Amino acid sequence: MPIIDDAATFERLGREQAIRVATALARILNKSQLEDFDLASPGEAERKLLFDLAFFTIIVFETGANEVDGERRFIARPTFEAKGPAPVELANDLTLIIGHTQIHGLLEDPELEEALVRARS
Repeated sequence: MPIIDDAATFERLGREQAIRVATALARILNKSQLEDFDLASPGEAERKLLFDLAFFTIIVFETGANEVDGERRFIARPTFEAKGPAPVELANDLTLIIGHTQIHGLLEDPELEEALVRARS
């Protein structure tokens, strides 16, 4: 599996990961009987809830159990990209992309809006 250090590709793929996490959470909130979440036209409180849940979900993914001297240490997670249009069958069909940013920092208003659009479809 090739490994590429490419900040631009990592950011693009990291934003996609952030959108997918927020999309999944929006669908869960919409179906939940415990939370009044209107997917069709979420208000400010609902958007804040979705952002907070997605943001902290991604942080948990990035930190895992990585505490050093009582402080959290973020570990840059790799992203993967298929080499071509064929279905991925083996790890060798992927390229591992590393970057120098944190995925939780890539969740911003445009990504949240895209997540809501995807959750509605």
